[in-house]
Parts: sequence; structure tokens; C-alpha cells
Amino acid sequence: FLYEEVFTDHCYLKHGITLNEDSCVIDIGANAGFFTVFLNALSRNIKVYSIEPIPEVYKFLSANRELYNIKGKSFEIAILDKEQEVDFTYYPQVSVVSRINSDSEEVKGLVRSYIENSEEEKHLSDDVESLLNVKLETKNIRVKAKTISQIIAEEKIEKIDLLKVDVENSEHLVLDGISENDWNKIDSIIIEVHDTNNRLKNISELLTQKG
Repeated sequence: FLYEEVFTDHCYLKHGITLNEDSCVIDIGANAGFFTVFLNALSRNIKVYSIEPIPEVYKFLSANRELYNIKGKSFEIAILDKEQEVDFTYYPQVSVVSRINSDSEEVKGLVRSYIENSEEEKHLSDDVESLLNVKLETKNIRVKAKTISQIIAEEKIEKIDLLKVDVENSEHLVLDGISENDWNKIDSIIIEVHDTNNRLKNISELLTQKG
């Protein structure tokens, strides 16, 4: 799923987004590093700051960065609206849906919709609910969080060609953690928005306001 999304569909480089050979990218919600590795395949001079809070997944992110000698840095933290510690719901078998404030029924519906639309659906058991109950086992973990502006300050980042945000239901908190002085450092943002409580409308208005 991740390979198709990143390497085949180029889902994070749509809507006119372009990068240069020496661009700077912040990858929030990096998971095991698929998009980070994809960027390195575009150009070995692209600098990528990869951010992933779940320790088990972060190990794979670190290994991929080392394997491909990717420029930049990785961080084992969550990005939110303030520095804090938060409870995270980790789905070991479906790590891409891990999140804070998890609603198990919402997550089950998300994964069910993918299964029902998948080309591999015909190979799956008819009892999708039983499959979901097995696949969606959870672990509750405590993770540290910072704001994106703290990372920008610590790493002395002057320009961000692309900010990619894929954080499962807390994307509004990521944006709330960008200080006013840092908005003009960001050229492009691509963000997955979970449209609850008018979030899509509010985030669209915010991004339009920030130019």
C-alpha cells in the first residue's frame, strides 16, 4: 500500500509541487521512510528531516536513512502544537493508522474501506470483521512531542521547499505549532486532512491566509 502510494502514484508530489536537486523537505509522519527514500531516489542532494514517534517504526526509518545515506536528520518524536508527552495508540500490523486520541471504530472503518476497494479483496476471507479484529490489535505508548517551529529553530532551517504532513487526525495541531515567523520559510505544504468538525474548511482557510 505505501509503496504504491509513494512510488507509483507519487501522491505527495501532486498539485504542481516541484522540488529541486538540493531541496529541503520535512517529512512529518515518516513511518518507515518510504517518502524519505523516494526523495533520495529523486536526488541524493535533497535534505530530508524525517519525523516518526513510534519506536518500533522509527527503527526501520533509521535503518532506511542509513542504508541510502540520506542527507538531513531523523527524529523519534511526535509533532504537535506544544512540547509535551502524549499517549499514542500504535497498531503494529497497520502502523499507518497509528494516532493520538484513537477511535477504534473510525480506524476500523478506514481500514475496511481500503480492503473493500483493494484489488486483492477477492483473495481475502469473507469474514472481514474477524480479519479486522485480528489486524487491528493495539499498543498504548507514551511519546514525546515538540512543535515544528522547535525543530526549525534547533536545526537552523532557513527554507523548507516542502512540508509533508500525514499524521492521522492531528494535522491541525501540527499547523498550530508553526510560529508566525516560520510561515514565510515554507514554500509548499502537502497535507492529509481528516475532515471532522469542519477541519478541511478551517485548514484550507488557514493555508490561504498564510499564502
